Amino acid sequence: MFQRGSLLIAEKFTEVLNQQREEKAEKDRERVRLLTADPFDPEAQRLIAEEIRQENNFRPLPNIVRPEA
Repeated sequence: MFQRGSLLIAEKFTEVLNQQREEKAEKDRERVRLLTADPFDPEAQRLIAEEIRQENNFRPLPNIVRPEA
């Protein structure tokens, strides 16, 4: 029973890992497409703006509020 449960967990892990790899590969393909797209294409501009917004979400914010001494 324990081995079967472990096998199911390993299979699920492999499935999720493969899905994440495919999503990353698709994102990478989209990024290459954007970098080679016509910069005046409205759709390309929208996608580039969205990518910039996503990148900005992961940047650390400056310490605006100073801790009290």
